[in-house]
Amino acid sequence: MLVAGTTLLRFVTETTHPGSPGAGFDVPPLPAQVLKPLSSGFSNLVADACFLEAVQLHAERPRRSTVGSWAEGDARLARLLDYATDLDPLFAEAYRFAGDALPRETSDGKVAGVRAAIRILKKGVAAGVGDWLVAFDLGYLEMHYVGDSEAAASAFVEATARGAPAFVGDLAGRARRERMPPTGLEVQ
Repeated sequence: MLVAGTTLLRFVTETTHPGSPGAGFDVPPLPAQVLKPLSSGFSNLVADACFLEAVQLHAERPRRSTVGSWAEGDARLARLLDYATDLDPLFAEAYRFAGDALPRETSDGKVAGVRAAIRILKKGVAAGVGDWLVAFDLGYLEMHYVGDSEAAASAFVEATARGAPAFVGDLAGRARRERMPPTGLEVQ
């Protein structure tokens, strides 16, 4: 009976599991600006659902892959995090997750998701999220992958203004002085 139950459970799991990263829950068909007033104050619940789906999708991402092999998953991950932060502009965890989860170095010498992460992090800094890590992640991506020392320094200064430790202010000065070169990987 145990073998039969296990076999049945395995069959059900394999047939119901979404096959591609594009399958499954995605952002609602309504733009966030429309859904927010219609949600009767429950827009944060939809933002949480999008964030949790993004976390689940990130867990499915293969460790080593090319840009093209997970492009659909990268786009979906960015859409989910973008939608979550549109619904809840002060959702600090979603911004931090975007800064950490979207950029990924691929096996073909490129970095996917950096542009999307920078766009989302800039939105968080502009929204006034009080978490200094949002601005710090933005500065790190600008400096490490893009090589824009001035943008990185501005982000580090913003992080310092939001309560970052003193070394972050030192990073701002270093970024302005030394003009850090990017990693040399092609940024997507």
